Amino acid sequence: MLALALKPIDLTFQEDGHVHLLRGLQVPGCTSISGLFQDDWWKFAWPVKLMYEKAMGIFREEGAFDITVQRADEVLKKCKNAWREKRDKSADTGTLAHGYIEDYIKSGIKIPTTVSDEIKNCFNEFIRWEAQHNPTWLGCEIQVGSERHNYAGILDALATIDGKTVLVDFKTSSGIKPEYNIQLAGLQMALEEMGCHVDQRAILHLPKIGEYEYRIITSDLKKDQEAFLAGLEFFHHKNLFMARNKKEKN
Repeated sequence: MLALALKPIDLTFQEDGHVHLLRGLQVPGCTSISGLFQDDWWKFAWPVKLMYEKAMGIFREEGAFDITVQRADEVLKKCKNAWREKRDKSADTGTLAHGYIEDYIKSGIKIPTTVSDEIKNCFNEFIRWEAQHNPTWLGCEIQVGSERHNYAGILDALATIDGKTVLVDFKTSSGIKPEYNIQLAGLQMALEEMGCHVDQRAILHLPKIGEYEYRIITSDLKKDQEAFLAGLEFFHHKNLFMARNKKEKN
């Protein structure tokens, strides 16, 4: 991997709580800002569906649907958190897959044979993509920040592909979402403020089942950056409002 020289700034990251500190002060991350643009109507139906599936599974395991009210109450209380179990399992799989890919990029370490089939698929699809696109890696898991706009983020990878400097983001979620364009616009803006020019933004979707999708982002960078900065402004105002509201209640 080639060395990447960036302008040094007072920027640190705390794993506990996933906190970015710029000049000693906590600043929002790019994912938090792009998350404001999610089309999340589906989230209201998803927990209910998982709750139903969890309850039906438990009832079938116990072999009877003629149960006491007390047992039904116990089962349904447990099922209220089914969506959290699903979310956390997916997050753990994605985090581990990212970690193995980072280790491979930095030092060529392959995944152990004991990992889950989902992680194996993510990693093997990454290897297949790499063989087909032949990137020259410039950096991986790099924290970047903007002193001008007071935010930070961690980019998955930076590479030279077909003579262009490409900001590559690895996604292991169910698909490629529109708000990722805004997330990468924020990362690119911070990266360029630190002295590294970027030619392209790209998403490498590495599913837990199935084949990879590599998508060059073609949306208007300037408009994506304007949207990111608007989200950043809203984020700051929201935090100030919540702080004032909390103070008034106390």
